[in-house]
Amino acid sequence: MDVDGVRVDKIVKDFTTPFELINDPTHPDADADGNVRMPNVNTVKEMAELITALRAYEANVSVAESFERMAQMGLRLAE
Repeated sequence: MDVDGVRVDKIVKDFTTPFELINDPTHPDADADGNVRMPNVNTVKEMAELITALRAYEANVSVAESFERMAQMGLRLAE
């Protein structure tokens, strides 16, 4: 089975999760109140979604390989 790569169907931007505000007036990115907006990425959630996607991909590959083996076996039986 040849695999050509990964295709991205849709990119979803998250505008609902608020940024974490940290008060650090010495930070170069601080605003006038001394607050710094930190990224709203939850690494635990991202890793869980990554593992879920990986398991789904592995399951799909397994199904495709099983189908290919069964089709080859069926062709051998027909001979």
